[in-house]
Amino acid sequence: MIVIMFIILGILAIIPEILIYRTLLKSRSKRAKRLYIAQAITVNLLMIIFMLFYAVMIVNPTFMGVVTWVILLFFISFFSKFALLFFLVVRWFIRLFSKRRELKSLIYVGYCAAVLVVCVMLYGATFGRTSLDVRYVEIQSDRLPQSFDGFRIAQFSDVHIGNYGGWTGLIEKLVTTINEIKPDIVVQSGDLVNIHSEELSDEFIRLFSQIEPQLYSVLGNHDLAYYIADTLKINPSRSVASLVQKQQSMGWSVLQNRGEWLYRGVDSILIGGVTFANNHHHNGYNSNAGGSNMGEALREANDGQYTILVAHSPNQFDSVSLYVPQSDLTLSGHTHTMQFKLSVGSWQWSPAQWAYERYSGLYEKQGRHLYINDGLGYVVFPLRIGTRPELTILTLRKK
Repeated sequence: MIVIMFIILGILAIIPEILIYRTLLKSRSKRAKRLYIAQAITVNLLMIIFMLFYAVMIVNPTFMGVVTWVILLFFISFFSKFALLFFLVVRWFIRLFSKRRELKSLIYVGYCAAVLVVCVMLYGATFGRTSLDVRYVEIQSDRLPQSFDGFRIAQFSDVHIGNYGGWTGLIEKLVTTINEIKPDIVVQSGDLVNIHSEELSDEFIRLFSQIEPQLYSVLGNHDLAYYIADTLKINPSRSVASLVQKQQSMGWSVLQNRGEWLYRGVDSILIGGVTFANNHHHNGYNSNAGGSNMGEALREANDGQYTILVAHSPNQFDSVSLYVPQSDLTLSGHTHTMQFKLSVGSWQWSPAQWAYERYSGLYEKQGRHLYINDGLGYVVFPLRIGTRPELTILTLRKK
């Protein structure tokens, strides 16, 4: 599906190339025209070629890194030219109904818009992608046991570690920050890897093992090896088993449709975790490890018990009350806010809202809370605009 989408985008990208060429370059020298045609063919052809071999290349983390940066190059070219094209179209409409024939100022504004798009996207590919954003959130509940007032949970999600290659900088920041803050527990809400367990190298295992508080994790769709293209080279079932074993070797508690009790003073609360649903919509591959069993994860919960659910997908939030009449807090990830978010005060917008009813931050429904972490890593392209890699510190308060 993703391959078809990008091939279509590559074809669509020809439209601004033709219009810009006809509008701005018709009076230019032959050399300028040749240079423009050469860059247009190079960028779009690279995109199409890499997409044709996408399924083969993503098995290798090095090749996967190359693919994502080629996609980013394509997007920078695509959106900057559409920014320029917007002002060329405005200029064409004005000239259509006006005697003013040149309107060169709009061309210059278009150039500035294109440069601005390039700068914003380069920022998102550098600082926006690699700097850690620590967010503090307070959640109040009259159902929280008194002993757990002030209980702190550090949450991170969607690491997609295969996209980093050998770069460990962000994970080093993450581990250091968690240990400095000293939360009571840490939650990793899925998609630790991108394609398969081999991405979790010895160096990353060493770093993650340094997280001092007890860490609870669940398996997301990428953890379940749904996207392995060569299932003969890398067995999906063995990949999932290896990933679970590696997490356990780091001291993590992997909540595969089960729960554990947390104790503080004379009180206790339940934390349960569910594996990502096995909905058979992931490239047709099945590791036989998917399947969400919320009833089993929350089996020991009761009406009077404060309950935390870790579920990779926020879409499961509405299902919790079917198993626990008064569930309290759900921690999710998955959406990445599509790695693009605009925020002004309490207002926010992201293309993720076209796909998800809830996509970022804190939500409340009838006394139940959902927090969606924006994630650390990325998929498809190495870019984050308005949504830096997130570490959330959630403080529970007795109301």
